[in-house]
Amino acid sequence: MSGCSHSGTVSINKPLTLKGLTVYSPAGRAAITVTASDVTLDGVTLQGPQFLSYDGGAVGVYAYGSSSMPVRRFKLVDSVITRYGNSGVTTNFVHDAQILRNRVEDVVYSGIILLSAQGGLVQRNTVRRIGVYGAAVNSNNAYGITVSSSSPSVNPQSADVVVDGNVVEDVPTWHGLDTHAGIRIQFTNNIVRKARRGMFITGNSAGQRSFDVVTQGNRIEAPVEASDGHGITYVFSTNGSVTNNNIIGYPSGRELLTTSSGLPDATAINLYVNGNYNNSSAPLPVATP
Repeated sequence: MSGCSHSGTVSINKPLTLKGLTVYSPAGRAAITVTASDVTLDGVTLQGPQFLSYDGGAVGVYAYGSSSMPVRRFKLVDSVITRYGNSGVTTNFVHDAQILRNRVEDVVYSGIILLSAQGGLVQRNTVRRIGVYGAAVNSNNAYGITVSSSSPSVNPQSADVVVDGNVVEDVPTWHGLDTHAGIRIQFTNNIVRKARRGMFITGNSAGQRSFDVVTQGNRIEAPVEASDGHGITYVFSTNGSVTNNNIIGYPSGRELLTTSSGLPDATAINLYVNGNYNNSSAPLPVATP
């Protein structure tokens, strides 16, 4: 199925490729909902009604399955998603997703959020202006790209997702890149600019720690006001590594945080740190081929 323009919403419940569609979606709804495996969205343009206040139902793409019947092999490529009161892209119980070369802008809560994901690649996307407006309703929580789970006491942790070569800009209240209790998540070769906390690796409310999360070769540029943020944070985590990241502009001592004051369980365990530096003139990272 290929190009046309539509005001409303689209639901996909069988394998297909949708190419070149433009959707203008209403308040409180997902522009495109995907509940089938082997769906590809290629070159779609999705525009929501507003990005100034939180709207929990307003999502650009919502792909979801269940623990017993996950959606598999969902692809979103070369698309533009803007003006959503919740998220640009949400996946829940989606295995081996590929989210590639998209532009997600002007969203209140999360640019790209993967929940209970198993496998997958999030690569070469540009995510901008997340939580610039409306974040206060969620205690200023806002995320550029995050790999997490909903209802963590019930649903499985995300595992084996690669987040590579993305550009995340302007997340002034919270986190550019994030995982809550992710397992073997790799954050490589990304550029994060003007996020209060550039990268945040942590556990979840069910007491599960992140495990074996890699941050390598990223460039993290601080916002103008960075006095209460950190470039990279590892807390409630085990067996991670922080290597060869270029962390620019954060005050001395705020490049890397590995514990939370007054919370001894939050200390990162077996964290390997090597080769990180501060050089604004260094070449920009390049995504893995």
